[in-house]
Amino acid sequence: MFDDLFLPAAQTLRSVFLPLSHSLQWPGTLLKLLFFTEYGLILLFGLYMTAAIAAGMQNAAARKASGQCRSCLCSCAVGAASGFPKTLQAAFKLWIVAGVVVSLQFVSDTIAQSTERICRLYEMRQVVEQLSEQTEIAELRVVERRCGSEPDAEDCPPDQVTTTVEITFYSGDDAQKSLVQRYELPGREVYLASLIFNFDRSLFATGEHRNLCIPYALYSERLPRAEALRIQTSEARDIPIYYQRDDESIYGLAPQIFRDRAEELMKILDSPEQSRKEGIRTSQGILHGSAIHKILPVGERYTLYLHQADGLSLKKNASF
Repeated sequence: MFDDLFLPAAQTLRSVFLPLSHSLQWPGTLLKLLFFTEYGLILLFGLYMTAAIAAGMQNAAARKASGQCRSCLCSCAVGAASGFPKTLQAAFKLWIVAGVVVSLQFVSDTIAQSTERICRLYEMRQVVEQLSEQTEIAELRVVERRCGSEPDAEDCPPDQVTTTVEITFYSGDDAQKSLVQRYELPGREVYLASLIFNFDRSLFATGEHRNLCIPYALYSERLPRAEALRIQTSEARDIPIYYQRDDESIYGLAPQIFRDRAEELMKILDSPEQSRKEGIRTSQGILHGSAIHKILPVGERYTLYLHQADGLSLKKNASF
């Protein structure tokens, strides 16, 4: 109901008043400083007095030439007095124009900001709804497990075991693209830590239980969580590769608006303070291998799933 009634009107108003607000920013600010601050009024009063006296002197010269005032003092006094009304009238007209421009700037700013907030909420809700859909986001496998410089053995001392984990993140907008990361961990058991962001109490709430989840660190029984290896989920500091979407996969928003809002959302999630301000709750989820306390065998492949409500899950791929 909200989308059908208010959103089209908000989008139309934003398209009109946002450019108007930007175009009036500098003129409105300048006129506000000149006509509606004490320093501006002092400056204008000095300019007004200068203009009035100049106009009066011009009239004085004309009166003296016509013989209406014989003395110079009389000519100046009468000329200056005659110049003030014209200058005052011009100043009043300028003040009216300044008031109209400043008022228009205020109205356009207010409407632009209000409609921008309405459109932003809708656009953010669309982003959260589309990104929180259940999907598989990566493949995880143990590439190698070694005992010092030698292959792993059952009698290897625990403090000499190292495990190399490979994570292949799938691209959300290109089936041919992926992001492959390798991490070497001391120990046998792999722990995958994730951040879960809940939007139920935020302004971006869609009316349904929605979470976004980001894998962020790997550690083991020998590598403390405080020293965990941070996982890279994107090629640059922007949207994780599995949250990227091609144009055909985006609905309800223009593709560029979707990507801009998605990038804005990721910046909010990256800031605990900003997340709290937006009402987004953050919790931490942990996956212990494919199940609690299970050591991942070398070479076996596991798929990492992103769930709308529960964050991440890890499932062993079927063998053929």
